Amino acid sequence: MNSITINGKTITTNGRNISVVNGKVKIDGKIIFEEHNQDIYVEVHGDCGNIDTTGNVTVNGNSQDIDCNGNVVCYGDINGNIDCNGSVSLKRK
Repeated sequence: MNSITINGKTITTNGRNISVVNGKVKIDGKIIFEEHNQDIYVEVHGDCGNIDTTGNVTVNGNSQDIDCNGNVVCYGDINGNIDCNGSVSLKRK
């Protein structure tokens, strides 16, 4: 089970695919909550699938595709593509 923190709100889930579009936070296609702050920050603790968001992303585990308008920091392997408008940092713990 993973935990996902979005702008300080932590969710524990078995879901793998995260999407934040127009403030709607979806995990595996299900709306979890709406975030009204325009500065979205997604932090994943554990492995995940695909991430699609308008903000910054940090993954403390492995990930598939990441698509964001901000920066990406990953402390694991990326087993897909990264498309972002910011910088990409791949680090090892």
